[in-house]
Amino acid sequence: MNNSNINSNKMMTKSTTINSVKFSTTTQAIVGQQDKSTKVQKMTTRGSHSSLNTVSNTKYVSNVQKAHIYRVTTELMQCVIDLIPEMPKPFKYSFGDKMQNISIELVENSVYAYKVTGNSLKISSLEKLQTNLEIIELLIRTAYERQWIKGIGKWAYIFKLIESAKLQSEAWKNSLDKQAE
Repeated sequence: MNNSNINSNKMMTKSTTINSVKFSTTTQAIVGQQDKSTKVQKMTTRGSHSSLNTVSNTKYVSNVQKAHIYRVTTELMQCVIDLIPEMPKPFKYSFGDKMQNISIELVENSVYAYKVTGNSLKISSLEKLQTNLEIIELLIRTAYERQWIKGIGKWAYIFKLIESAKLQSEAWKNSLDKQAE
């Protein structure tokens, strides 16, 4: 883990690299007090995977960050990234890369579904999201059966995330379908 601190005009930026993923945290201090509008990010560790928690005043947070499906797919992506180093070397770069790419597409599709206008574009993005969820579920199950995922707790947590994302995307897609009628 690499850490670097930069101080400039009461702004502090801290960069942290974990498993080739760079997280940046920016905080602002006003003479012993923290400005209420400042976004504060902190890394927390649960089990064997890390998650990024964002704490800020809600009017400064974008709709995408408020979206629960975005948070679920981001957590799923982080879990998948943490699984890759545990895989045997012959499968790390083929099977692991495929899992990583699909998990990144999950986050992209959830963000895209929020950002596009027009129900048909949202529906197509949600359909891609659902397809990728099915694929990642099969890949995770295969990894567990081959014992590349150590512990049933980690596997159960990942499947809980997948099921949550499936339910949310299906409900969202159904509501868009009803609006189109």
